[in-house]
Amino acid sequence: PYGSGSERLAYYFAEAMEARFSGTGWPLYLGLLERRPSAAEILKSIYMYMEHCPFVKAYHYFINHTILNVAKGASKLHILELQIDGFQYPALFKALADRPGGPPEVHIIGLGFPHYSMLPARTDIVLEAVQKIGKLLEAYAAKCGVPFQYTPWAGVRDDLCMQDFVSPYRKEGEVLVVISASLLRYVMDDTLDSPIVRSKLLKQGRDINPEVYIQGIVTGSYSTPFFTRRFKEALFHFESVFDMLDNFIEKEKKDRIVFESEILGKAILNIVACEGAEVVDRVDKYKHWQLVTEEVGFQQLPLDEEIKKNTQHMLETWHKEYTVSQDSQYLLMGWKGRMLHAMSTWKAPPEERNFSG
Repeated sequence: PYGSGSERLAYYFAEAMEARFSGTGWPLYLGLLERRPSAAEILKSIYMYMEHCPFVKAYHYFINHTILNVAKGASKLHILELQIDGFQYPALFKALADRPGGPPEVHIIGLGFPHYSMLPARTDIVLEAVQKIGKLLEAYAAKCGVPFQYTPWAGVRDDLCMQDFVSPYRKEGEVLVVISASLLRYVMDDTLDSPIVRSKLLKQGRDINPEVYIQGIVTGSYSTPFFTRRFKEALFHFESVFDMLDNFIEKEKKDRIVFESEILGKAILNIVACEGAEVVDRVDKYKHWQLVTEEVGFQQLPLDEEIKKNTQHMLETWHKEYTVSQDSQYLLMGWKGRMLHAMSTWKAPPEERNFSG
């Protein structure tokens, strides 16, 4: 775990194989059999990742500029975000405050879900975290002079009803944005579910008729019950991630070791050492997500050329090995030619959108 990127990759896959053979994969994933770093140490390692690897910055740029484009002239902006983390909003508040004519009223609905490894599901802990995010955002909004309202919610996905928070019959001048871009599955609690739950959440998002639905995903091919294929595809995917970290972060840095063990290592452990319903790390290619999103009635929007150009400049300026491309109206981002992340935008069909006087 202290060697080169390839040695660290081999270490975590070997550890996961040992857990598979011994039948300890699921207890290890739940953190029941070993001492783990504190939540503060894990969060510190996440900040380190965000500082050194620009994918998160690219996500923020894509989300914020998409919102700014649809919110031009809006009197009120509603943002419903699944698995909120709050990192991109300070920059958004500043941009809204600088808007000619002043900022709109901003209403953020922050949703939080217990991670799969929380047994039993501790919605009280999640709600406390979501509320804390709201207090921080309230302070940022006040500093920027942005009128602000925050609605927190935490619970299991099956209990979520998006229409409880935002009426589909919005007044003229009010804009609704739905975000499902849980930044890098490894970093935040995932929002990856069974096909039935995925479709249900997407259908709810379509039914509240947003001006734009922003979708961010990790793109990969290891959402499969077949172990050999799952192992191979995960190996290729994480090879790129460990190689990227090796280029930007010192080998001996403690935060890197924590990030690799608690975020990447646990993801590898789940993929390799668990089976059936215990494999919660389900990652599909962007074209799979495109089909699922179309099936529930969303219409994909063309990729904004300026956002694409600026994202590409951001990543390629950071390092020449970052790759940005476009396919099927998805903005694809990767390392050394292997695509790791995909961003896209969608809308409800025009006939579905209603306004009250």
